[in-house]
Amino acid sequence: MDDLGLDNLGLEFEGDMFTNLHKIGFGMFVGLVLGTGLGFSLGVYFLPILTAEKGLNSEVITTLSASTTHRGVFVRDLVGSDALH
Repeated sequence: MDDLGLDNLGLEFEGDMFTNLHKIGFGMFVGLVLGTGLGFSLGVYFLPILTAEKGLNSEVITTLSASTTHRGVFVRDLVGSDALH
């Protein structure tokens, strides 16, 4: 194994070297898939936080909420309405 330079990596190749290399390759593939999935999910989580605009301050919200009126009309017999909706 010394001619391949694998002795310094701490890997022990006992038995069939072809099987051992497949195990290493499979482990690298699993690491790639997990790392990609983790990176994508962190990006989906943090991108809206990083690109969010600054919101209104509490004074503006208080002023706007005091001047609003809330009205609603509820009609029971609308087309497409059922007991749940």
